[in-house]
Amino acid sequence: MAAFLLIWAFVLACFASAQPAPPPAGWRYWIDPDCVTHDADFESYPLEVFYLARSAYKRLKDPADTDFKRIFWVLFKTKFDDATLYDYPTDYTAVYGPKKGTAYDIALDALNHLATQWSNTTNRAEATVRIHCDNQERFQSYNGLNNDVVWDTLDQRTIYSPGGIPACQRINGLVAQVTRGAPHEFGDKPWCTMDFCNAIWTTLEKLDGIINNGQSPAYRPRRLDKVQHLTAKQENVDFRVVSMQGIGYAIYPAYVLMHEMFHTPPYFMMDYFDVMPNSATGGWEYALRLTTAQALTCAETYEYPHGGFTFDRRWEQQPDDLKWTATQIPDPQMTNGVYYNPIVFGALHSYGDITGEKNRRDYEWNP
Repeated sequence: MAAFLLIWAFVLACFASAQPAPPPAGWRYWIDPDCVTHDADFESYPLEVFYLARSAYKRLKDPADTDFKRIFWVLFKTKFDDATLYDYPTDYTAVYGPKKGTAYDIALDALNHLATQWSNTTNRAEATVRIHCDNQERFQSYNGLNNDVVWDTLDQRTIYSPGGIPACQRINGLVAQVTRGAPHEFGDKPWCTMDFCNAIWTTLEKLDGIINNGQSPAYRPRRLDKVQHLTAKQENVDFRVVSMQGIGYAIYPAYVLMHEMFHTPPYFMMDYFDVMPNSATGGWEYALRLTTAQALTCAETYEYPHGGFTFDRRWEQQPDDLKWTATQIPDPQMTNGVYYNPIVFGALHSYGDITGEKNRRDYEWNP
């Protein structure tokens, strides 16, 4: 009996040692003063990202919030209680060990960590994420044999960049980029750099013009959140519809930052370049084209699940082969009638009776 217990203890010890180590707690980010020069609100954007992640985490954990479960279903193309296991991102498993989880667990892990484990530092050297807004002017041509790299004069390292030209200066319209090393170079808290390119400020100037003409809510932090919430609280308004694409949702600095944060350690979320015909890796159409496995490991997907809104409640009654693709779908309430599929167009609905405790207590807009 003693021998059996000893063998069993050995087996359990081996099993325990084979489990992946979770990412450590306590991560920091640093913001270059150039970013605040470009946009006086910049320092508020990380706080907005953490707020959005916290909001999504709390709504997803709320068993009464069926409206938010619909958002999860739309984005990840599976229900929150599906027991199917999926792989964590490739680089995540390279650093922390192989790991699988349900779609619900993988999403919760990422959102909870982003919501709770980050703080600011003025010491660049101790930051995990170092955010720059110099359009990669600190990068110089590299005089080595490889012409497809640039030299980072600040961090004293080479970075892959085709033609030896920094990505911000080479790719028209690029708004941000994260650069990091290969997985085998990582420690338990690897660092990386995040660059906001000049294109984002140009885009925001155009958006500002639209905003000032009263055509859409302002892009400043939590403004869309606030508009949606206050509208939902009005008893005489059934819902408000705002198109993600129509108001330039994906180019708000906070949402760009949220996308890029999910590329950084310890999330290692990916871009999938073969999803769209033009190799684009952002936007609502791109998110809808992703499979469940792709969506769970894609940075773009995690921009969307938050806020005081939901999607059209009639959507889940439609046939599965029409849910994510058809621009028009049958309306069971109409005879020989159809209505447009708001999911395809990224329309947000904020119902007056949005489900879950967040509508009743915990969804006030506070800086």
